[in-house]
Amino acid sequence: MFTARSEKNKRQRTSCGETNNSVTNKRRRTRNKEADLDSRRVTEKYIWWADPGKEYNEAKEVVNSLYLDSLSYGIVDKFYEKNLFDAPNNRREFKLQEKALR
Repeated sequence: MFTARSEKNKRQRTSCGETNNSVTNKRRRTRNKEADLDSRRVTEKYIWWADPGKEYNEAKEVVNSLYLDSLSYGIVDKFYEKNLFDAPNNRREFKLQEKALR
């Protein structure tokens, strides 16, 4: 009726009813999730019209400063309405939306 594996796990149960294998699996799953959450996101897809390097860094700094300004004024919803980091197709449209938000 019992297999060798279940007999082995029966001897290894902890006070909360888990086997050593299930504890190891939980720890591994948690470590993998935390590693995924701790990794840096690739941000080049958010301001996709800008070339990587100086132009992208300048655009990113503008977006960050506008977000901080909208936080300080309490108008974060308007920041997301403008969709500044996603909608523009080129630098000119980005500057127009930046002026509209300021």
